[in-house]
Amino acid sequence: MDNNLFVLKGLYLEYIKTDLSSNTVKSYRGDLTPFLRFVEESGTHDCSKITHLDIREYLSTLQKRGLTKSTIARNVSSLRSFFNFLYHLDLIESNPMQKINSPKTGKKLPVFLYQEDVLHLLGAPDNSPLGIRDKAILEILYASGMRVGELEALNMKDLDLDGNQALIRGKGNRDRVVILGSCSIASLNKYFRKARYIFAERAVNPDEERAVFISQKGTRLTSRGIRYVVQKYVDITSQKTGISPHTLRHSFATHLMERGADLRTVQELLGHSSLSTTQIYTHVTKQRLKDIYNKCHPRS
Repeated sequence: MDNNLFVLKGLYLEYIKTDLSSNTVKSYRGDLTPFLRFVEESGTHDCSKITHLDIREYLSTLQKRGLTKSTIARNVSSLRSFFNFLYHLDLIESNPMQKINSPKTGKKLPVFLYQEDVLHLLGAPDNSPLGIRDKAILEILYASGMRVGELEALNMKDLDLDGNQALIRGKGNRDRVVILGSCSIASLNKYFRKARYIFAERAVNPDEERAVFISQKGTRLTSRGIRYVVQKYVDITSQKTGISPHTLRHSFATHLMERGADLRTVQELLGHSSLSTTQIYTHVTKQRLKDIYNKCHPRS
């Protein structure tokens, strides 16, 4: 087999496509490409010649560039997966990543909006066709907890409005069903009646016509476009920074936990493969209780 680094990168990315979402594959590609360039510029063109010292030197350059520990940890994870792939194909005799430790990162609590902030956000869009579409986007993000990439990929056939649910083609090809509340159903129905057809008339191919959310140009609304929609109304209703579609996902989970939902249910609704990923929300709700106590108790 050709040991050229970039040929092997291509094989690796094809291999992981079967189990990982397109966004995750894109992230791995983004981590691997600069590393392989760094190694080649150092004079190494054969994967079997890469040592743990090469990897440490590369990680040191990332640190000097000011990258955060979490970003460096993600790079380590990407490299570890790549070298595991090479090792299992017997392209390298030993795995240099065995001598590489990931930097320790403190667990960061998810950023979320309080319920009153969400209500202000949901009430911000106007009654124009664009505002009606945007209102439906905000409602469905908060109602379902779906990821921005999942919303981008959502097609008309995935919706079951009579059953108040949608089929999500999830991360790593793990499909799941999410619940759509009455408010999000009402917003979607209004969008279909009064706005979507205006954008759909501009669609030029079947994929765009299948999409639930369509841009003003008639194309499938991208993740970037959805982020822009959320930011637009955050700027109108709040002075908070760092709010994104994922914040609505965090808010969805946090508000469910605050109202008594059990951890397993929230795990299923979020599409987490591991319960430990969902457990971060127990820390969020505990912190919220402490904040309320400190604010309200006379002897706090």
